[in-house]
Amino acid sequence: MTYEFGVKSIDLDIEKMEEVRKKSEAESGEATPNPMIDLGYKQLKMAITSTGSWEPEKGDLVMDKMEFDVADLGKFDTTLKLGGYDTKFIKAIQEANKKLADSGENNDAATMAMLGLMQQLQLLPSTPIWTIQSP
Repeated sequence: MTYEFGVKSIDLDIEKMEEVRKKSEAESGEATPNPMIDLGYKQLKMAITSTGSWEPEKGDLVMDKMEFDVADLGKFDTTLKLGGYDTKFIKAIQEANKKLADSGENNDAATMAMLGLMQQLQLLPSTPIWTIQSP
């Protein structure tokens, strides 16, 4: 299977996101700085494009391109090769998600099962892993 997709325009309101984050931090008692606000970014406009392929029988997922083109900031392009992402893995993740949803308050066992599944994935060599271009 191969895929290609793009998102022509995404507008992020960093200030509104910051308000939501601060409410969440107030409830949890944790406070962290927001580097985007600190750097003076109040809004971001970006486009996303991606291409890749997946071999379900082999379990290899290849993301040839995942590019974030952010206006006035630059482009961030990454690649990824992942092994072990086959149909058995997907079914196991779906089952673990169902158990996690059904477990209600006690998510520890289901969370540990999910982490165990994630350990089955392998990052395969891919060059370059990421590139950054200035505007």
